[in-house]
Formats: sequence, structure tokens, C-alpha cells
Amino acid sequence: MVDDPNDEDFVPFRSRRPTRMSLRNQIAPRPPKPILTKMTCAKCRTPLQKGQTAYQRKGLPQLFCSSACLTTFSKKPLGKKTCTFCKKDIRTSKDAVVAQTGAGGSFQEFCSSACLSLFEAQSHSSSQAS
Repeated sequence: MVDDPNDEDFVPFRSRRPTRMSLRNQIAPRPPKPILTKMTCAKCRTPLQKGQTAYQRKGLPQLFCSSACLTTFSKKPLGKKTCTFCKKDIRTSKDAVVAQTGAGGSFQEFCSSACLSLFEAQSHSSSQAS
């Protein structure tokens, strides 16, 4: 019995395996295009061009356009510390005098041993007055 192409339920005959000719005629699917991300210098935000030398500190993800940007980026300003007694800026941690003071035993930083002594004298006189 032959399936009539004019019937509603007509199903054309298909071979089980594709022939080599049909495989050649099929277009291979293209891999998706990679998403292009614009790389920029972490310091000055200028775009890095393809093929341009980029500078990077070992173990860190940031890229830089020049050695100048690399060195200035890594120098983070230190948090300014102030003397607990006189409230002046403490320039370097070498200049600071750290002492455990007060009833809570918290650590305080002073610009000099003179400020530490004055702070202790003040805290003793205020605790005796109470």
C-alpha cells in the first residue's frame, strides 16, 4: 500500500541516517560571539587598547595603562589618627604613643608621652572628683 501525497495523513519517507551529501549541505552552527568588555585603567579609567601593554600587580585583578598609574594607585592614603588628648594629627605610627587607659581598658593613641601623662592626670582628677 502506497501512501498517497494527497491524503491528510501523508508522511513523506525519510531515511534513517542522513547521507554524506546532506551533512555537507547543513550549515554548522556558529559559536556565540564572545562578549567584548572594555578594559580600562583602574587609576585613570582610560580604555586599554587591544595589544597595548597593561601593568598589573601580582595577585591583584586591577589593570593599569602605565607604571605611573600602577604605583600611584597602590599608595592608599593612611587613615588620619588624632591624639586623644590634644586632638592634633598624628603624622606617622612611629610618633604615636599607644596606651591602655580608662576604666574600660580601651587603647588610646597620643602624639607624645606628655599628652598621655596629661590625659592620665586629667582622668584621675575627674574620677576623684566624682
